[in-house]
Amino acid sequence: MPGTLDGSTYQIEAYLSDGTFLWSKDLGQGIEPGVWYSPFIAYDFNGDGKAEIALKTAPETTKRNEKGRVDSGEEYLSVWDGMTGKEITRVDWPERNDRYGNLVRQNRNQIGMAYLDGKTPYIIGMSW
Repeated sequence: MPGTLDGSTYQIEAYLSDGTFLWSKDLGQGIEPGVWYSPFIAYDFNGDGKAEIALKTAPETTKRNEKGRVDSGEEYLSVWDGMTGKEITRVDWPERNDRYGNLVRQNRNQIGMAYLDGKTPYIIGMSW
């Protein structure tokens, strides 16, 4: 749960369409569970016929504050291989905007896919 102090972490699991388990990953204390805090999307971004996972990640060293919230530290937009869970690539997540002054607005994150040129799938991530 967001803001938890009980050690709960966000877990991602992958399965084939027939229910076969592929892998499981723990995102650690640096990612708060919840659609606004740690969005993800599954899509075949590279056109190989298998989905990749695009998601918000953070280093293992990122910690939660005294209220159980992540309010600082490095964050990334990562792309994982959907079959193995291994990271393919990552870029920096948009920086937190301190001018908003509270975690509600700083932790409103979204991720999606769009065909901006009409043929190539682009990953779009934002934080506001």
